[in-house]
Formats: sequence, structure tokens, C-alpha cells
Amino acid sequence: MKIVCGILVVLAGMAVMLKVMGGAETQATSGPGELRREYVKVAGEMRSWLVHEPKGWDGKNAVPLVVCLHGATDNATYAAAAYGWVEKADKEGFVAVFPEGRGGELAGEADRGKHYWNPGYMEVARETDDVKVLVRMLEKVEGRYAVDRKRVYVCGHSNGAVMAYMLAARYPEKLAGLGIVAGTMGVEDGKGKRWVIPEPKGAVPLIVFHGKEDLNLPYERVVAASQSAEGAGGVTQTLGVKESVGMWVKANGCEGEAVVIKEEEVIRETYGPGKGKEGARVELVTVVHGNHMWPGAKAMEGKSQKPSKAVDATGEMWRFWGQAKE
Repeated sequence: MKIVCGILVVLAGMAVMLKVMGGAETQATSGPGELRREYVKVAGEMRSWLVHEPKGWDGKNAVPLVVCLHGATDNATYAAAAYGWVEKADKEGFVAVFPEGRGGELAGEADRGKHYWNPGYMEVARETDDVKVLVRMLEKVEGRYAVDRKRVYVCGHSNGAVMAYMLAARYPEKLAGLGIVAGTMGVEDGKGKRWVIPEPKGAVPLIVFHGKEDLNLPYERVVAASQSAEGAGGVTQTLGVKESVGMWVKANGCEGEAVVIKEEEVIRETYGPGKGKEGARVELVTVVHGNHMWPGAKAMEGKSQKPSKAVDATGEMWRFWGQAKE
């Protein structure tokens, strides 16, 4: 029952339709080292994100940009507080951005708090494609801040990971690296119909984290009774982790078997370097006793699960993207 309910929460984040209130485009400002909220209107909807400039940055020298997408039912504030990207930005010197999913402070009273992302590949998703929202947000951030456009990295958790997968698949030229925690490339209805993120248009270096004990979005393909993507009763099958990773191994042109390193609580599988963008590699980090939470994150109040401490996903993403200082 826990598996079924968990899958439904994730899928609801992919497909539920909300109406976001409109308004004039504005931007809020504050000094380096703080979090501030900025806004943009896309297709008549007002959307927002939080920005953190690294402490001590003069705002002139180009620095990397990391974009972190929260999961369904979470929000930008939670992602900024829990995942450790603010602290990492101050230490390593990059701009961190936390986009706000649908719902939130811009939604109507009935929908406020129902934060989620619409990747735009399921038939029920008839609202604004959130890929367009993220592309517009990137344009605004890159236009306002001195960020190195060749060092733009995106990561996401759960429904936010699905969103990150879609952004990378459609706009690989915009990203230098991708990080995924507890995500999937798509679902099936059990009758051969698939709602899967399209084949990536290009290579993107990718690192994936997934817990073997994840009950919300299981590691292996799982069949769950649910409402199908078309709204009729049926079954939903989320693609397994290896299926999702395999799509990127192919897209990145990685040949041969993975190099496997088994540790006590973590299994690392590295594919490549591939023939794609700068020899793009794919790395899968399996957390043996991991759940649906972001590994290494802070334990936040109100969460029924505690993050695994077997690995620091934030630190490992930064290491994988090749930007960590010695």
C-alpha cells in the first residue's frame, strides 16, 4: 500500500492541473549571500524562483550556475534549506537558483501549497509546459547575473528530477551537467502505452542517486493500481532506475559495461566516457538502504522519512560535474 500511495503522489505531481494567478513581471532584489525571490510571466502565468549569490562575490567575474528543482509537495524554500546548495555555493563560488513549482504563493487559495512540476509529456498535462518556464527563467538569470553559460548545471528530486530529465532531454545544449535524485524517465499504463520523456537530443553528463528501499518511486519497475494518464482506471508502471539510466547511456554514446565499485552502503556504476559532449559520462549511485529522501540532506521537520547519510548527493554532484576545488 505504501508503494502504491507513493507512486500516486509522484504521478500526481506530474499530471494534476492547477491555475496560477497572473500579474505584472517584477524582480525583488537584495545583497549577496542572501536568498531573494524573483518573478517572470510565462504564457500569462506568474512564476518565481529563489536566488542565492555566493558570499564575497563581486558580481562581475563569471561563475557557474546551479539550478535545483524541488519535489512534489515541497517548495523552493525547502530545497534551499534542506539540500545544502546554499552552503556549497558559498564555499565553491557559484550562483544557486531554486525555482518554484506550480502552486505556491502565486496560486489561488484552494491550490496554495500544492507545489509540483509539469514536465509536459503526459496527455492530461494541458497547462503551460514547465520546460518553457525554466528556459525563460534561465534567460532571465543569465541576463541579470554574471554566470558562465558553459557551466550551467541542473538537478532535481522526485517530480523535480522528472522535470530536470525533460529539460535536459529537450535542451541539452543549455546544460553542462545533470543531477537526479529519485527520478524516472516515464511511466506505462500496463497495456503497452508509454508516457516517456522523449529521446534526448544530445549528450549531458549525468549522475543519478536512488535508494533501493524507496517506496515512493521504487528502484525496480513496479506495477500499481491507479488512475491511468488518460483518467481511466488501470495500472501504472514507473520505469525502473536502470531503464531510465540506460536511455542516457545511449544518448551520451557510452559503450561497454559499467565500472562497478561496491562500498558498504553504496554501489557506484560508471559508464563512459561517451562520444557525446566532452566525453559525457553517466554515473549511477545506488544507496543500498536509501529511501525517497535526498541523500545527505538535512532532516527537516514534518518529514516522515530521514535522509540517508551514506552519501552526500550535493557534494557528489559537484564533484561529478568537475567543479569541486582541490
